[in-house]
Amino acid sequence: MRKRWRKTEYRDHLWKCALATTIPEFEHLMKEFRRAVSDVLISNMCEVFNGKIEKGRDKPIIGCLEYIREWNGGDKYQVTGALQDQHVVDVRNKTCTCRKWELIGIPCRHAIATLNEMSNDPEAELDIYKWVHKVSNPESDWFIRTLTQTHTCLQTRKLRGCTASLISKKIFDQVEANPNIPLRAIQDHFQKTYQVGVTMDNVFRAKDKARKHITGDYTKLYELLRDYVLELQATNPDTTVKIDVCSEPNPDSPTRQFRRIYVCLGPLKKGFKACLMDLLGFDGAFMKGPFIGQVLSAVGLDSNNGIYPLAYGIVESENTESWKWFLDNIRDDLDLGTNSNFTFVSERQKGLHTAVEQ
Repeated sequence: MRKRWRKTEYRDHLWKCALATTIPEFEHLMKEFRRAVSDVLISNMCEVFNGKIEKGRDKPIIGCLEYIREWNGGDKYQVTGALQDQHVVDVRNKTCTCRKWELIGIPCRHAIATLNEMSNDPEAELDIYKWVHKVSNPESDWFIRTLTQTHTCLQTRKLRGCTASLISKKIFDQVEANPNIPLRAIQDHFQKTYQVGVTMDNVFRAKDKARKHITGDYTKLYELLRDYVLELQATNPDTTVKIDVCSEPNPDSPTRQFRRIYVCLGPLKKGFKACLMDLLGFDGAFMKGPFIGQVLSAVGLDSNNGIYPLAYGIVESENTESWKWFLDNIRDDLDLGTNSNFTFVSERQKGLHTAVEQ
């Protein structure tokens, strides 16, 4: 019978294994340890992965999936050109898969695009001006011809041009990050930032426009999800993507309500099988958009003991049914049988333990 280990028992038994003085004693203690079920294993590799994709969890569904797909750790970035040519730029080692950067010593166009993207990232470690410098062009710059030191116009905080449409564009990021932000907070922030007086009616209409724009974008991208999946499978051979929808009482209805999606990229699947590391960590994280959901992830280890994302998906909630559906897809992709020897690491997510047993 398998024993369930508590925190103190788990720790004490680890110390017994570490203090064993003979090989038979160590093997006997480890044999008991393998038959145990632990309550305190922490999935650090999944937590690292969730931290890396945190910025993508507040994006629409296709943006979120693309953010996860393009993330590959370190200072590497995937750049897609106008002709759908893809290259990987390593900023730290100053290389690009097109090989122009390392051959001639000058950043290629893919590197320039990457550095431009990094300049908008406040967490980027490198300074873009070490690589790209502005070149002044007098023909395209603005110059001050005349300067009036004394102004006689009256100062006012009321502007006709400060309409609800303009305010909605300025507060778009605030409403997207916090849809329940109070109107008074928006009004105070706008007036302090732009030194312009706005009425509460304008703020109300502006927030309503920003909210409708955000929700509309999130809803519209669900209609393009099937096209995105076809393009993803066309550009990434042997990629598994499965979409599950809610049952529809009317079989003649041309639309279905989205329920969950599972993605396992072909190159990641092939690389994981080649590494032969029979260890997987599972974890879930909340979506931050207007629609509730969970991002489920399966993360392993590569040959250098670095985190290796294997599969990911977006489900309606974290429960036994969604985890079982996610695990069944991973089992099919990895060709796991009933006698497969695999180790799963988790933080005892809701429904995961029951799904693994099933």
